[in-house]
Amino acid sequence: MPPDTVSEPETRSRHQSGNVFFIILIGIVMFAALMYTFSRSTRQGTESLGNREAELAASEILSYAQKIERGVQRVLARQVSEVEISFANDFDADYVNPNCSVNRCLVFHPEGGAVTWQTPPVGVNSGEHYEFLANQVDNALEPADAAAIDLVILLSVNIQVCAALNALTVKIDAWESDGTPNTTNEYLGNFAAVLGSRIAWSVAPDQRWTGCFCDGAAPCDASDPHYFYHVLYRRG
Repeated sequence: MPPDTVSEPETRSRHQSGNVFFIILIGIVMFAALMYTFSRSTRQGTESLGNREAELAASEILSYAQKIERGVQRVLARQVSEVEISFANDFDADYVNPNCSVNRCLVFHPEGGAVTWQTPPVGVNSGEHYEFLANQVDNALEPADAAAIDLVILLSVNIQVCAALNALTVKIDAWESDGTPNTTNEYLGNFAAVLGSRIAWSVAPDQRWTGCFCDGAAPCDASDPHYFYHVLYRRG
């Protein structure tokens, strides 16, 4: 009986199948090693992950506030009065300034400030949006003055994000506000109507036009309201 023989195509097929199996095996080993490395790095970085997220959120918030400030300056450069500045937008109906009748006074319009509406980073608060308010931002030793009320962007944030923001700015002493910030009345073109609303600090002569403060009794903790603020337009 003639010896068993294997045809050349069959030999080639078995060789190729062996190569494929070997490649798949190497892939499985590499994937397992990658998952182990990822799992290990995740466990090691768990404690600092929250801080890193807070830092990234703080950077995004500050960057957006600066964009809004530049947008306000573009509006004013179009021969628009400060009382005509409008934050009207398609997402929040509370900012329609009756003094604004043309597109060039709209911060969120290509013909005005050319700023795109943006929601805050996820997790910085309970879903609140940016607020555009009139507050007197100054040293608490200064008298209340309607002519010194500034245009401010304000955002409710948690204590972790507040700390991260203060690491990027010149914070108010112990995060305490010595005044009563206007956190409910949107800016609609009237500065004098909010006299008495202020964000203030106690040490002169520092001028702190951006930062984060705790609106509560010292020492502040996570249960107290915390607010980021940035002066968009100084009047005082």
